[in-house]
Amino acid sequence: MSRIRPTKLTILTLVTAGLGLLLSLATAHPRLAQFGATAVPAPGAVLTASPPQVRLEFEGAGGGLDPKRSFIWVIKVEGAEIVDLGNAHVDLDVADRNVLVVGLPQLEPGLYTVKWIAISLDDNGFSEGSYPFAIVAAAN
Repeated sequence: MSRIRPTKLTILTLVTAGLGLLLSLATAHPRLAQFGATAVPAPGAVLTASPPQVRLEFEGAGGGLDPKRSFIWVIKVEGAEIVDLGNAHVDLDVADRNVLVVGLPQLEPGLYTVKWIAISLDDNGFSEGSYPFAIVAAAN
């Protein structure tokens, strides 16, 4: 009986396919676009007025974000007061359906944390994260 020996081309093809699969899995999970560059308010922002909403754009959300399982919470750090309980919605006006938006009440000066959970529709890819922003009293 003869023994089948893989050729260098076969091995190279298998390694390339394996790497491609790993890369596709690594990029399939939603992540905040450009390290928060498109987030409103921006991570670390110091504002003089209350923002009307939090708007987060995600990359890698194949098929869009799951509107029933993707959330944003806004928490006032002092006193750990929850400003919004995650009533975010997927912006259906965005073709990729990769933007989460939550409207905010008028916020008082203070330090706030935006926390999110984003789940993609195609593969249930999951990511979560948070960042701070501050509102300071406007100078008179």
